[in-house]
Amino acid sequence: MLIDPADRVVTRGEIFDVNVVIRSSISVNVFAGELYFDPSILAVDSIDYNTSIADLWAERPWYSNGNGTLNFAGGSTKGGFEGEGTLIKVTFRAIGEGAGVISIHDPRILKHDGLGTDAEIDRPIDAIFTVRAENGDVLTPQSNTMRFHVVKEAPSTDLNGDGRHTIADISVFLLHLSTDDERYDFNMDGRVNLEDLKIILGS
Repeated sequence: MLIDPADRVVTRGEIFDVNVVIRSSISVNVFAGELYFDPSILAVDSIDYNTSIADLWAERPWYSNGNGTLNFAGGSTKGGFEGEGTLIKVTFRAIGEGAGVISIHDPRILKHDGLGTDAEIDRPIDAIFTVRAENGDVLTPQSNTMRFHVVKEAPSTDLNGDGRHTIADISVFLLHLSTDDERYDFNMDGRVNLEDLKIILGS
């Protein structure tokens, strides 16, 4: 279960679509989960759940713009689904400026085996969205948690202050791996971990 597109920059006031996509190599027939988004930046305009994947909804997709949530639980009466397709299309409106993620929480998919067996699913990857002002100023996403964190600027990966990105910076970083030191928390998720290492390796 994943979100498409995985990242996007939009302008304030823009309306855009986000799809909850199912990708399965085995036959499955029940799907449930909850979308989280920041209601100070995004608002749901509408939902289209009349898709080819699910035609029976135990819990019709419904949202709360106040809480920043959208819940769904549905299945197929047409047999099992195998392959890739859109389960729900959500139309968002960008109402504020900032950056953050739209994420899937508590995803659940059941096998089409007559037993209601849970299918093993990959951890959903959060979709990163940035809303910018009409003048083109972009606020860069800093977090991969369910809440948006907008800061003035991200911590620099030039850790030794020599104006270059070299192996020396990686050496400094490794001394602080697995700590909570904000100076080395490049993605601003409250932890210094392998995700931050990927960032400094790619800089």
